[in-house]
Amino acid sequence: NNGGSSIGMSKVSNAIDLLPAIEKAFKEDNQVLVEEYIAGREFTIGVFKNKEGNIIVLPITEVIAEKDFFDYEAKYEGKSREITPAQIPGNWQQQLETTAKNVYAILNCNGIVRMDFIWNEVAQKPYLLEVITVPGQSEASIVPQQVKAMGWSLQEFYTQLIEAAFNK
Repeated sequence: NNGGSSIGMSKVSNAIDLLPAIEKAFKEDNQVLVEEYIAGREFTIGVFKNKEGNIIVLPITEVIAEKDFFDYEAKYEGKSREITPAQIPGNWQQQLETTAKNVYAILNCNGIVRMDFIWNEVAQKPYLLEVITVPGQSEASIVPQQVKAMGWSLQEFYTQLIEAAFNK
């Protein structure tokens, strides 16, 4: 519950595997979350507010894990691909962007956040997995990749964030 990077996380597809997955999770924390699995494609979106107060959505990234889900190995040991901008239908993009903007506003976010979604093709809608309030900012991190895909330099982006912070 209090960790990150999917450490201690498991995907369970039957009752037999549930107890070992819970035991694995308890090795990492004294609280455990059990969530419903949502099938679909995974997307992540950087969202911020510019100095004019407009909520800006960065180009969407699709995350394709080589494993069952986007676990620690997929994230940090090269077992996934990140495609920015995501190659998706226009109606998916519009729904993901609108949802991300609404979540940012409803949660009264500030600065840059990253939101992870699963797009469920059966329901034809996005499901919010989490809001990352301190997303990575290294050269290899997703938000800097999205900034570059938007055609901005990182300097332009961070200048926008700093100016927005002073305009509160």
